[in-house]
Amino acid sequence: MNPMNGNVAEPMDLARAVKELSVVVNNALQEIM
Repeated sequence: MNPMNGNVAEPMDLARAVKELSVVVNNALQEIM
């Protein structure tokens, strides 16, 4: 998604990024609650 990067993110890398992001969000929500 970085316009400075000419490479398009691989689907597996994108899925991994989304998975890691969801883990971070879940941890943050648990700390809030």
